[in-house]
Amino acid sequence: MQDEHPFTTPACFLGFRSNEIKDTGRKVQQVVLQMDVYLFYESFADTFKGSVNQQSALGFLQSMDDINALLHGSSGENYSGMRRVGFAPVDTGGAGNLYQATYECTLVDYSAKKVFDEGSFNDVKINEM
Repeated sequence: MQDEHPFTTPACFLGFRSNEIKDTGRKVQQVVLQMDVYLFYESFADTFKGSVNQQSALGFLQSMDDINALLHGSSGENYSGMRRVGFAPVDTGGAGNLYQATYECTLVDYSAKKVFDEGSFNDVKINEM
């Protein structure tokens, strides 16, 4: 399997897209951001009791739970209100399991706004009249 994938497994990949963008000021926007989390896990195992590689299958499910516990309901310095809005398998046509969990959050994008630094003037004299 090492020759098929240029990454070790389990592997997690992130994809980002905007669902809604509103202008809130000059060069400032409120964005509803969608984040797709793809978890790839090499396993043909089943979770039923006594199955071959049952622990591997349960490990995959635990990874999905860990990702959801980390992201769902989270907020940070630059985003708020992260919530899961979708969960589905993705057909890879090959070995392994690929699942997509989709999350949404709201953020305010200041990236286009010019940033000013505070400073001072040197050698300036003020003449009062």
